[in-house]
Amino acid sequence: MVMQRLHVDDLVGHLLAQGGWTYLNLPAIAETPQVTPLGLGRYHRRHTGNVLHPEREPLAMLEEMRRSMGSLDFAAQYQQEPVAPGGNLIQWSWFKVYDERPVLGPGDKIIVSWDTAVSASELADYSACVILQVKNGSAYVLEVIRERLDFPALRRRVVEVHRHVSRAVSDYALLIENKGSGMSLLQDLRRDGVHAIAVDPSGDKVMRMKAQTARIEAGSVVLPRRAPWLDEFRRELMAFPAGRYDDQVDALSQGLQRAFDYRPAIAFTGTFHWG
Repeated sequence: MVMQRLHVDDLVGHLLAQGGWTYLNLPAIAETPQVTPLGLGRYHRRHTGNVLHPEREPLAMLEEMRRSMGSLDFAAQYQQEPVAPGGNLIQWSWFKVYDERPVLGPGDKIIVSWDTAVSASELADYSACVILQVKNGSAYVLEVIRERLDFPALRRRVVEVHRHVSRAVSDYALLIENKGSGMSLLQDLRRDGVHAIAVDPSGDKVMRMKAQTARIEAGSVVLPRRAPWLDEFRRELMAFPAGRYDDQVDALSQGLQRAFDYRPAIAFTGTFHWG
C-alpha cells in the first residue's frame, strides 16, 4: 500500500498498530540520516536536510509550503509524521495564552533552560532553549530556540542568549543538563566566568514532564498566541512521548521544575526585550 499520511489513526496508522508490515517512510525533507536498502547490495543514502525530489519540489518550495499550511499539516502530509490533535501526555488546551508579553516587575524571575545534543559530534541532534518569565505563580514562555549546532556554535549561542537576557534582571537562572555535551559546556562556561546551574535530572524524560502536567492543566503555564516557533513547539509537545524529538520538551520540563520549586526573593533591576 502506498499513501500519504493524514492522521495518526489513518489506514497506515491502523495497519502499523496491528504489526507485521514493512514500513518505508520517505519524508520530503530528511530529518535524520537515512539508509534504504534497494536490493542486490545497493542502498539509497540521504543526509539530514536532503530533499526527496528537488527537481519537482525544491527546498525553497517545501519551506514555503510549511509556512503556508503550518508545521502540523506539513508534518503529516510531507514528512509522514502526523501528530494526534488531542496530544498524548499533554493537552494543548491546557495552556493559557497571552497577547502582550508580560512586563517584568518586582519578584519576577527569568529562567533560561537548555537541553543540548547528546554529544558534540552528533550534528543531526537539536539543542533547545526555553526562556521563561515567572510572574505571580505562572510561567510565561517568552522564547523557544531550537537549532542544530556543533559544540563551538552551541557554546557561542548559549553565551549570546545569556548575555542578552541576564543583563536586565538579577533573579536569573541559566540551566544546563549535566550530561553529554552539557558537561563540557558547563566546564567551559565556568572557566569564562559564566554562572550556569548544572541540572542532574531524576527519573526519565516522561516522568519529568509528567511531574509538570498538573501545573500546565491548572493554567499555570502561558504561551504566546502567536510566535514563529510555536508550530514546531506544539508539534513536538503533542507527539511526546512517542515523537522522534524531545529536546524542547526536556528544556521546558527542566525550566518548569526550577520555576515552581525554587523561589529566591531577589529585587527587580530592569527590563529586556527579545529580538
